Amino acid sequence: TPPIYSIKNGTQSLEFAAIFQAYDLVNSVAVRSKNKNAIFLAHASYVLLQTRVVEPRMIERYQPDVVIGARDMLVDPAVYSNFYARGTLGSQSIGNRLRTMQKITGIPFRQSITLLTAKPALALHRIKKQIAQNQEGTRKRWRYVHETDENLTFLSHSYHLVLEVLRELHPTPVLEIDTNFRTQNESALVVV
Repeated sequence: TPPIYSIKNGTQSLEFAAIFQAYDLVNSVAVRSKNKNAIFLAHASYVLLQTRVVEPRMIERYQPDVVIGARDMLVDPAVYSNFYARGTLGSQSIGNRLRTMQKITGIPFRQSITLLTAKPALALHRIKKQIAQNQEGTRKRWRYVHETDENLTFLSHSYHLVLEVLRELHPTPVLEIDTNFRTQNESALVVV
């Protein structure tokens, strides 16, 4: 993903660049180790960094009318814990995972969620393309342990289960967009 930035009065500014460079270093070591516990700890630190530092400070600084995130910091951990944290968060029911993440992060359920879906084979093709295109100025993209056809199929199923439980806990509208025939950028334009 590109570095986090803000645009104010037409001027783009990097946000928390040093913190994310440090995180990227820790994450790259964890991902290259292929150790699920190390990856879990790196992801947990990312969730805490986003929810306890970045989002609140940016909201306080800019006081935006709308906040749009690329990841849902309640849903994503509830999904990925099934893969990376089976003995801890992943051993809880889906409802408890969502409530636990809400307590840990301190963030509310979102007002809406957009789920971009793609067939695992296409997702893997896009992942390989992103890794090959690692351009200067973007955050380096590593291949994760879960990025296999079998694991992406499992995670896709997990997303649907978690979102179903989320809708029972909170009336969060979920818009699902099939990106098999569109790029992610084209799909994002559809959402807006």
